[in-house]
Parts: sequence; structure tokens; C-alpha cells
Amino acid sequence: MNQRIKKPYIKCASASRTMASKLGNYIFAIFSLLAEHNLDGVDVQCRWLKTKTDMDNVNLFFEELKRHLTKMEKKAPFIISAFLPHQLSKNAREISMHVDFLTIETSNFYGSWFKENAHLTGPASPLYSRKAVLIKKNIDYVMKEYSCLTGQPNKLNILVEL
Repeated sequence: MNQRIKKPYIKCASASRTMASKLGNYIFAIFSLLAEHNLDGVDVQCRWLKTKTDMDNVNLFFEELKRHLTKMEKKAPFIISAFLPHQLSKNAREISMHVDFLTIETSNFYGSWFKENAHLTGPASPLYSRKAVLIKKNIDYVMKEYSCLTGQPNKLNILVEL
């Protein structure tokens, strides 16, 4: 068993050319973790995907992960969830074909790290906004966009911070 993995999620950082060769290692590590701790699934957090190569590698990763976990003998199938940022991910449709759920990060709409919104304050997860300048900075807008993009609103989850 791979003892270095401590959490039931893997962060997908910006992928390199060696991602394809490491794919089997990631999948083995995930399966080892699921088996060792008798877990029912995995939530894969995808951040900082900037290039088409990054997105293609992540799509391949989810496709292979689904294929390998489906082969494993288990009474109930493993659940695979992708954790995506609230900024619309261009490859969400492709990812949705290989996962059971898409969890959308619906927090951090406002913050000093967003240059265009640095002067604004508000709730971390606003439900909606009537102001034109903030029309895209709320849960309602983001979930509608992901629903339209994926065509599978039944797979969408909202991250709620308490």
C-alpha cells in the first residue's frame, strides 16, 4: 500500500508531459487508498488547468480511473466525483461523462486575490446578484452555466462552506 497518501482526494496540478506515464501510478494509489480504508469513492480536485494539454490529461485521467475502478470487484460501484472551480471549466462536459458527480466550488467569489473584485465585500457564497457587475459572481449563475454546459444537472453538487 502507498503510505504517502493521507486524504481521499488527489489534487490535479498543472499536468506535464509525463502525466500519461504517471497515470497508472495515480490510479493504483487511489485504488489502494479506497481498498485500505474501505472507502466508497474518491473526490478528485481539479485546479489550475490552464492549457489544452492539461485539460486533455485530466479527461484521460478520469476516463482511465472510471475504467479501472469499474473493473474492481465490489458489491456497489465506486463513486467518482470531480471538484471543479466556480470559473466555468471548458472540459466539464467531458469530465462529466466519466464521473458520478461534479462538485462545484461555490465560494471565494470575492477576495483581494481577484483583481477585478478586490474592492468588493460580500458573502463567500452569494446565492444570486442583481448588480450587473456581479451577475456572474453567484451560485445561481454558475450552476446554470454548468447545467447548460454538461447537460446533466443531476450530477451537480454545490460546495457549502460553514
